[in-house]
Amino acid sequence: MQKSTVYHNAKDVLPAALLAEIQRHFTGHLWVPTAESNAVKNRQRVTQLHKAGIGTHAISEMVQMSQRRVQQIIRNTNNEGGKNVC
Repeated sequence: MQKSTVYHNAKDVLPAALLAEIQRHFTGHLWVPTAESNAVKNRQRVTQLHKAGIGTHAISEMVQMSQRRVQQIIRNTNNEGGKNVC
């Protein structure tokens, strides 16, 4: 079972001036990535949980990431000899 992604209306979470500026440049669905430090922490956590023997489905629920992304992180970590470069 895939965990659904939570979407928020930009009007509800952004200041009006920032929303207006974004709308000048883009209209439609926009994905905003997490800060790089959060991404690195998430990848490290996935790797640690996997090394502890926890399955990808359980990891995906723990870190609120798709199971496919968890598998990708694990595969990339294994391919790089333990270096996490996703």
